[in-house]
Amino acid sequence: MANAQLNLQKAFTNFFSGRAGFPKFKSRKAKQSYTTNVVNGNIKLADGYIKLPKLKWVKLRQHRQIPVHHIIKACTITKTKTGKYFISILTEYEHQPVPKDVKNVVGLDFSMNTLYVDSEGKRANYPRFYRQALEKLAQALHFGQSVHDNGWGMFTSFLQYKLAEQGKKLIKIDKWFPSSKTCSHCGRVKASLSLTERQFRCECGFVADRDTNAAINIKKEGLKQLGTA
Repeated sequence: MANAQLNLQKAFTNFFSGRAGFPKFKSRKAKQSYTTNVVNGNIKLADGYIKLPKLKWVKLRQHRQIPVHHIIKACTITKTKTGKYFISILTEYEHQPVPKDVKNVVGLDFSMNTLYVDSEGKRANYPRFYRQALEKLAQALHFGQSVHDNGWGMFTSFLQYKLAEQGKKLIKIDKWFPSSKTCSHCGRVKASLSLTERQFRCECGFVADRDTNAAINIKKEGLKQLGTA
């Protein structure tokens, strides 16, 4: 039951992140599978055989060797329509990322239409169906901005995780930082800026795309926090 709940949670996460369609229940006529977790060494591999809970040693054709520093955590046993069995083995290992020196920094500003705009003026190659799914969910549940904020939150969480794996950092700027109102050229801060103003225009003569200007300011603030500005 625990594995089924985890699989369901993963399916919905993939759906809302745009990596998969809406979860579907498996048909009994399709391939069958179950997942079992390691408890007190009840799953073992040795000399071309595998030991599974409630089963004796079973001979297997192993696709590739598991590195010695990997620890077996779970196995998923699948039976196909033709009666063949396959085993997927989930392992865990310690990964110690080596911190890297700061060489490149990019600022990202949230965008309702394209997910983000960076400090170079580039926009995310944002799949339209993901935004449509969020909009449908917002309408169905009478949510508003919170749904879009959640999509941005999932993106930044995943980005932080992937950067940490590589020894890199994600610097989050305070939400009250006036990135949109500040001129990235002279530093002057506007008293107000309506959402309909898509071009940022400053008294100093600087003109830029609103989101790109904000992303540049976010990059500068991030550099300050890193102590490299």
